[in-house]
This record gives sequence, structure tokens and C-alpha cells, in this order.
Amino acid sequence: MVKGSAQQASDTLAWAKKFAAETPFEIPYIVEATTRLQASGMKAQDVLGIIGDMVSVRG
Repeated sequence: MVKGSAQQASDTLAWAKKFAAETPFEIPYIVEATTRLQASGMKAQDVLGIIGDMVSVRG
């Protein structure tokens, strides 16, 4: 994951695992999405929940 420090990367991975446990998304996809979002300057923790809601509405 694109992060500034090992601690930030560890915290983000812990968040991704928790998010995966609470949603139908799998960890590899969450990690990939997190990496891409952060590379684009977005914080995954702020965006993935909204994206997940949009996906669930579409079925």
C-alpha cells in the first residue's frame, strides 16, 4: 500500500481486514482498491464505504 510509514501501512491493513470482515468484499480487493485510491490522493476509509453502498444498491 502507498503509505508514508510502516505504522500507517499497518493501521491501513488492519482497517482493510476489519472492513472485509464487515462487508462482502474480500481483503485482496480492498487492499488493491485502497492502494489505487491512495495513489489518486483519496483516503480509502472515507471512500470505500460509500462505494460499497453504491454497489449494494445496484445488486
